[in-house]
Amino acid sequence: MQPGYNSKSAFQPVRNTGGNNQPGPSNSNISYPQMSGYAFPQNQFYNGQYTAADPASSGQQYPMNYSNSNMQYNQYGVNGPSGYWNPNTAQNNSFNQHLQPPNVALTTPSLNNKTAGETESNINKSQTMNSESSLSSSPEHSASESSPAGSGVEGGDSESADSDTISGTTNRSEHVNNQQSSAPVPAYNPHSMSAGVNTTRSSVLGKRPTNTPGTYAYPTPTWQQSRNYAPNPQVPPQPPVQYNGVNQSAPYPGQYQSSGQTGFPQPLQQPTHYPGAGMQTQFSNMSISPQNSFNNQSSSPQPVNLLANRHILPSKPLQPINPKVPEQYKGLNCDPTVFRCTLNAIPQKQEEITKAKLPFGLLIHPFKDLQNLPVIQSPVIVRCKSCRTYINPFVSFIDQRRWKCNMCFRTNEVPSDFLVNSNGRVEDVTKRPEIRNATVEFIAPGDYMLRPPQAALYLFLLDVTSQAIATGYLDIVCSVLKKNIANLPGDARTKVSIICFDSSIHYLAVLENQDKAQLLSFPDIDDLELPRHDDLLVNLSENMDKISNLLSKLPEIFRKNVQTRSALGSALSAGQKLLASTGGRITVFQSILPTLGPGKLSSREDPNERAGTDVKNLKPATDFYKSLALTCSGNQIAIDLFAVNTQYIDMASLSGMSRFCGGCIQTFPNMLPKSQQAERLEKDFTRYLTRKLGFEAVLRVRCNRGLTVSDFFGNFFVRSTDLLAFPNVNPDAGVAMRVRIEENLTSASHCCFQAALLYTSTKGERRIRVHTLYLPMANSVQDIVASADVEAVSCFLAQMAVDRSLDSTISDARDALLNAVTDCLAAYRASLPGHASMGTMLIAPPSLSLFPLFLSGLLKSKALRVGSSTKLDDRLAAMIDMLSMPVFHVMHMIYPPMYPVHNIHLQPLMGSDPNETPTNANQETVFSFAEGKIPQPPQLQLSAESLSRDGAYLLDKGTQMILLVRSHVSMNWCMKVLDLPNPTGIPSGGLKSLPELDNTVSNALRAFIFSLLDSRPNHAPILILRDDDPSKALFFESLVDDRTDGSSSYVEFLQHINGSIEKMKK
Repeated sequence: MQPGYNSKSAFQPVRNTGGNNQPGPSNSNISYPQMSGYAFPQNQFYNGQYTAADPASSGQQYPMNYSNSNMQYNQYGVNGPSGYWNPNTAQNNSFNQHLQPPNVALTTPSLNNKTAGETESNINKSQTMNSESSLSSSPEHSASESSPAGSGVEGGDSESADSDTISGTTNRSEHVNNQQSSAPVPAYNPHSMSAGVNTTRSSVLGKRPTNTPGTYAYPTPTWQQSRNYAPNPQVPPQPPVQYNGVNQSAPYPGQYQSSGQTGFPQPLQQPTHYPGAGMQTQFSNMSISPQNSFNNQSSSPQPVNLLANRHILPSKPLQPINPKVPEQYKGLNCDPTVFRCTLNAIPQKQEEITKAKLPFGLLIHPFKDLQNLPVIQSPVIVRCKSCRTYINPFVSFIDQRRWKCNMCFRTNEVPSDFLVNSNGRVEDVTKRPEIRNATVEFIAPGDYMLRPPQAALYLFLLDVTSQAIATGYLDIVCSVLKKNIANLPGDARTKVSIICFDSSIHYLAVLENQDKAQLLSFPDIDDLELPRHDDLLVNLSENMDKISNLLSKLPEIFRKNVQTRSALGSALSAGQKLLASTGGRITVFQSILPTLGPGKLSSREDPNERAGTDVKNLKPATDFYKSLALTCSGNQIAIDLFAVNTQYIDMASLSGMSRFCGGCIQTFPNMLPKSQQAERLEKDFTRYLTRKLGFEAVLRVRCNRGLTVSDFFGNFFVRSTDLLAFPNVNPDAGVAMRVRIEENLTSASHCCFQAALLYTSTKGERRIRVHTLYLPMANSVQDIVASADVEAVSCFLAQMAVDRSLDSTISDARDALLNAVTDCLAAYRASLPGHASMGTMLIAPPSLSLFPLFLSGLLKSKALRVGSSTKLDDRLAAMIDMLSMPVFHVMHMIYPPMYPVHNIHLQPLMGSDPNETPTNANQETVFSFAEGKIPQPPQLQLSAESLSRDGAYLLDKGTQMILLVRSHVSMNWCMKVLDLPNPTGIPSGGLKSLPELDNTVSNALRAFIFSLLDSRPNHAPILILRDDDPSKALFFESLVDDRTDGSSSYVEFLQHINGSIEKMKK
C-alpha cells in the first residue's frame, strides 16, 4: 500500500511533489529501475500538505527499461499424484508472447476537497489536513505535519528536527486527487528474456536475549539487562565441491555442519520412515551462516545445484537470521521477528542492488506482544538534535557528556537528568536500558501531548438479517462479548455502543430513568437520525449489567427475523457520526452482500470463471467504503471487519472500510453453527476483545543519510511521505516498506534503521515504542547475496505481487515474480568464477537455495494461483492477509509446514541434541507442553513423494491444521492417538478434535500441537481425515511441489527457470 493513490487504481504508489502543495511536472514518464517485464507501479506523484517546517522536494523521474524477446519452455509431466519424475511424458509447451514498452504518462495532480460519495478517481488514501485547524505545540515539540483529531505526530521542532507530540483537532477530511492519463499498462511477460545478461534489468519488485521486565522509573536506576546471545558457531573444514570440472575454493565463512540453527540445506538427523527422506541428505553439507558470510572476501559461498538437490527443505523450521554485528553489539540487535531486512548486509550503491537482482525492503511487526519489554519512565527522552533519532545501543559515547548519533553522526550533549540517579550520583550511561536494548518503550512526558489522551470507545455493528442469524454467529458473538465485556482494554472512561442492522437500523439505547437497555429501530435509512449521543455511547462500568442483560436477549429478539436485505452503508455512516468527535473502534460483523442504502452492491462473481486464468473484479465496485475509511482515519476511528458469510459478499469492495484506516479483517467462510469456523470465531473473537490495543498511533522509520523509505504495505493511512497513521494499532499487524539508496554509502561502516511507534494506551498513557536495527555494510555483490534473508525476501515479494495484482492483473504479478527468481539466479551464476564451465546446471547461493521453492509455493497460493477453482472472496481475503500480516503468517500462506507424526514419540525434544530421543524409562511422563518437553518432528517438503501409506501427517495451514491418517498406519498408533482400532473408524467429513489419552504417543502429539498453537495469536482448529475421505482435497491442495491440472510441479518450475537462464546466455 502506497503513500497516495491515483485515479486509475487505489493501489498505485505516488511520489512527493514538493512542499506547499506545488504540483509536480505533468505528462512525465515516471518509472524506476526494474526487470524486463517485471515492475510494480511506482509512477505517480504524492501531493501532500506541509507547513513551513517541511523541506521542499520536487518530483523525480527515472528511466524505464523494457526488453522484448520470446521464450520456449519444454514442460515435462509427472506420473500420477505422487509427483515422481517421468521423462517419457514430456510435452512441448511454447510461450511466445511479446512485451511492448508502455507509454506511461501522468498528468499534473491537483488538490481538491472530496466528499464520501464521489468516484474512485477522486479519492486518495493520503489525506491532507487543514493547517488552520491544527493546535500549536510547544516550541520544543512543535508539529510539522497537520494531523487528524487527537493524533500523535512526529514533527519538527524549531530546528526543523522531528519530535513526537499530539495535535488535537476534529473533522478533517480533505483528500488528494491524483489523476493519471489513460495510457494502458501493458501485460508483463515472465518468459520475455533478452539475449545475454541484461544489466539494465532490475529484479527488485517495483531468540533475542531475555531482558529484565518491568517499568523503569527514573531517576531510580534499576537496570540489570544482560547480553546473552551465543557466539557464532565454529567453522569446521569442508571439502571442496566440484561441478563440471570446476573446483570450488575452500569453504566460505561460517560454513558448518548445521543442526537446525539456520534455514539452509542441512543433513537430516531423524530416522527416514518415509519415502524420499534419504534424498534430503543430498548437498546437505552446503549450509551457510549468514552472520559471517560477508566478512571474509578470501572465500565465497559454495553454490547449490537445485536440480540435483530438489529435496532441499531443511528438516527443522527456519529461524530468523540475526545479522552479523561487531563484538561490542552482540546480543543487542533488534529481535528479527520484530524488525528485519531482506538484506543483512547493506550495499553501498544502488547499482549493487540492481546487479544482485534482490529487493531491498524492511518488514516490521511494530506492536508485537513482547514478554520482556523494558518500559522506561524518565523525565527526559534523549534524542538527536539533528535527525531526532532516539538514543539506542548503537550510538557511540565520546565521553560521559557527549554521544554521537548512529544515523546522522552528529555529536549531542548528554542531558544531566540522564546521568544522575535519585541519590544525585552520576550513573554509567551504558547501563541504562535504552543503551542495552534495541527495543524499548517510553512513557512519554506531558510535553509530548497537547490534550488528554483518547478514551477507549468501542462500537459493535451486528448484522441481524435472516441469513446472518442462520450462520449462528450472533449467539457466539453475544456470548463471548458478555463473558469478556468486563475485560475490554480501557479505564474508567471506557464507553460501549451496539447497533444492529438489516433493512433498518436498530440502536441499543440506555435511556435516563430506565432500568433496562432498549432497542430503538429506525427504518428510514436514507434520512438517518441519531438518538441522543449519551444514550447510545454509554459508560461501561456504570451500565455493565444493562448491557449484559441485553446481550443475553439479543439473539432471541432477532431469532425469527425475516429481513433478507442489508443496509450496511447506513449503519457505518451512523457509527462514524457517533464516534466522530472522540475516535474509537468500530467492529463490523457482515454475512451477506449489502443491497440497500449507500454503498449498496450487486454480485460480480461468476462461479464458472473461478478456475480461469483471467481473474476479474479485484478492484472495488464503489468508492463508498474507501471514502468512509478516509473520513474515519481523520476522526481517529478504525473499522475492523469480521466476515461471517456463506455466500459472496464482495470482499474487494468491503475490505476498503478497514484497509485505509488501520483496521483488521478476519474472514470465516462457510460459517455455520457448530462448525470449525464457529470454533475459530469464538476463540479469535475472545482474543480480539482482550488483546492489547493502541489508539491514535503514528509510525515513522528513520535511517542513515543517503537512504529513503517508500512504497508502504499494510493497513494504514500515509499522512506524509514517511509517516504512517493508525487510528488503532493491534499486535497482529505487520508493515513493510521499500528502501532506496539515494546517495552512495561508500564512507559508511554500518547502516541503522529505527522504527518509532507513538500511541495512546487504553489506560490513557502516551507511549513510544522504539525498535532499532543495526546492519553491516557489504563490500561486494557476493556479500549482498550471501546476506539475503530468504523468508523476508519471499514475503516482501509476495506483498509487492499482491499490490501489483490489485493495481493491474494477477497475470502481471505472476510474470513479475517469475522474472524475480530468474534474474536473481542468472545474476548469481554470472558472478561465479568459471560459470561458463557449469553447463546447464541451475545454481543458487546457499542463502537463497529455498527462494525458488518458496516462489513456486507463492504462485500456487490462494492469493495468486490461476487455473484452480478459487472463490473471489477467498482470493481477496488471502491477498489482504499477505499485505497486512507479519512474516510468520505470510510464510504459512506461501509454504505451510508439514510434519510426520506417526513416530512423533521417537523424535528429539525441541532445543535438544537432534541425535537424542526420549528413551528414558519413564516414557509416560516425558512429553509435556507445560513443562516444555515438546517433540520436534522433521519438516517435510510439500509433495506426495514425502508421504508413506503407513504414516500420519500434520499440515499446518495457519488457520487450520489437518491430520491426514493414511490407510496402512499401525493399529497401535490409531488406538493410542485416536482411540480407534483403525483409520476406517474416522467418520466421513473427519474428526474435529483430538482425544486426550494418557499415553506417550498421545501426549507427544498433543504437546507438539499445543506448541504450534502457542506460537500464533489466532486459533487453528484441527481436522482429522482418513485417506479416502472426499475432504482430503483440503490437504492435497497444499502439496505445492506436485503438479496439478493448472500448474507445474516444483521440478518443472526449476526446469523453466533454467531454460530461461540458458536463453539469456545466448
